Amino acid sequence: HLSKNGPVIAKMAEELGLQAVTMHGRTRCDMYKGGAEYDTIQRTREAVQIPLIANGDITSIQKAREVLSATGADAIMIGRGTQGDPWLPGIIAAQLNGRSLSRPPVDVQIATVAKLVREIQLFYGEKTGVKMARKHIQWFLKRFANGLEAWSHLHPIIDPDEQYQRFMELIDGGGLRDGTERTG
Repeated sequence: HLSKNGPVIAKMAEELGLQAVTMHGRTRCDMYKGGAEYDTIQRTREAVQIPLIANGDITSIQKAREVLSATGADAIMIGRGTQGDPWLPGIIAAQLNGRSLSRPPVDVQIATVAKLVREIQLFYGEKTGVKMARKHIQWFLKRFANGLEAWSHLHPIIDPDEQYQRFMELIDGGGLRDGTERTG
């Protein structure tokens, strides 16, 4: 496939003095369709001496280990896997280094995401801020068994203060509890 020119491009970059290369397991033409393909990253690893960072579909410690093993990459980069789960990179890094790290308690997670929601609202303004915050709320709630139900109550809200307040209410009585989090 002509668009799988990663080894050639990475070698050119290395020869021009670049110190590292990050490579995704999908081509530009693939966009977000299908799963990441790691053979090209592995061939790129063989073509260059500089550090190679693999990216694509890394959403768990198991997948991180699989990608590192399959590609021989020096490191991984987590992209969309962090949507709604900003704790994931730290958890994966800890586990790759033989340490244990868990997400904070659900109420702390909600408070953290609520702070992000408020910052987005303040930065982008009332109308755009509410719309931008929605996707972050949805990404976060999708991780929980009853998150879609909670999302159905939050999605139609157009007032930033109400959006923030209703999201914060999940801490007190909204039903997102330890043990309800989806895995995988």
